[in-house]
Amino acid sequence: MDHPINKIAFPKLTFALLALVIFCVALDISIIGPLMPVISQQFNVPVSELSYLISLFVFFGIISAPIISIYTDRIGIKIIFTTLIFIFAISTLSIAFLSEMHSFYLSRSLQGIASGGIFPITLALIQKYYDSKKRGLLLGLIGSIFGIAFLLGPIIAGLLIQINWQLIFLFQGLFLCCIPVLFVFFIPRDNPTDRIKVPLKELFLFVAALSLSFIILIILRNLIFSFKYWVLFILIALIFKLIYVTRIFFDRVQKLDNDNLFFSLLVNSKFLPIIMIALLAGMYESVLLFIPAMVVLKFSLNPSDASFMMLPIVFSMVIGSTLWGYLLDKNNPYIVLRFGLLLSPLFLILLIYFSFNVYLFVFLGIVLGIALSAFIGTPIRYAMMSLAPKQLATAPQGLISFLQGGGRLVGASLFGLVIAIYNESLLGYESTLLLCIIITVPIANYFLRNKGVFY
Repeated sequence: MDHPINKIAFPKLTFALLALVIFCVALDISIIGPLMPVISQQFNVPVSELSYLISLFVFFGIISAPIISIYTDRIGIKIIFTTLIFIFAISTLSIAFLSEMHSFYLSRSLQGIASGGIFPITLALIQKYYDSKKRGLLLGLIGSIFGIAFLLGPIIAGLLIQINWQLIFLFQGLFLCCIPVLFVFFIPRDNPTDRIKVPLKELFLFVAALSLSFIILIILRNLIFSFKYWVLFILIALIFKLIYVTRIFFDRVQKLDNDNLFFSLLVNSKFLPIIMIALLAGMYESVLLFIPAMVVLKFSLNPSDASFMMLPIVFSMVIGSTLWGYLLDKNNPYIVLRFGLLLSPLFLILLIYFSFNVYLFVFLGIVLGIALSAFIGTPIRYAMMSLAPKQLATAPQGLISFLQGGGRLVGASLFGLVIAIYNESLLGYESTLLLCIIITVPIANYFLRNKGVFY
């Protein structure tokens, strides 16, 4: 049974604060890109090297998500959540006073570690302390806040460049330093599940193996332009090796004692449809990054104008997140996920081959965004909440964060390789989107054949 809503003090104010924390986390992801030229000038560092400011944030967020979320269920939400927000606040505030580049990298790494736990715990709080009949809507609103931050990030960056770009980190850091104090009084002391036992060796070996795989993929991506076909061969071999290692890992997990709840309950056949969709969602997020470059070649636009062509897709995903969240409260999540999985590849095909002018591209981008929001983000999170055991509120969400992040890294490397093989031509970008559609087919088929887990 869900915890009654009156167990959390000032529920509306608490949700508003949660939304603001998520907004700040998302803003720190989206704002760095537009700030890179001025950061490069101030620290006398090539812009190409500043991509690590984004990579470090994302990478450490992916790695920390499953570990922090597992121990949150064991230790308790309140103490870990307030600690993570404080770490994020201090690391954000430090950026406002940096004078050396290596300190910037360290601060971004700490931000990434904290962010990896903040998002899953926020969703766990909604699951534990808010009305289950409004859970989908609240999750949808959190997803929309995340998207709004991505839309506003470049605008805020453009304004602050004219004044002082470090002000955004100063204001965010000071604001976030106050949040843990409020949450100490607002969030009740929860009863952690003492029965959860975590097989530390298996957990850290699993995370280390996947981390190494992601690092290898990043290295291969940097070698693409020099050794295209050899890199493709190595990448395919690595993927098959990873599948083999993962299969052995799953076989070993199934033999673990049932007291190891994290593995025995999450690494289970009924969760495989959600696991596969989470990976696919991450790959779709990565393929969307190549759309502005495709638009430049398709409609002969300049890069600055082409970047605005992503706005209709992102804006419609923001609207769609709330819309699908509302519908999730009234329908089985299988229905919403099925809609997204079936229509997203269809609209992506139309976007590739039937967007004959800019106006048609904008329209198709809007409907594509609505379809994508039916399986990226809120619906996956809601479905995992419905399937996972009640004693595991945070760990399942950490698993989803880890899988989607892994999908982004693998997708970016794989799709970047395809584009490089075609010498960054229009055919290369179209082939990338087509490859994403091809990958969708077996995953959607597996999901449709296993709908019984949702009923």
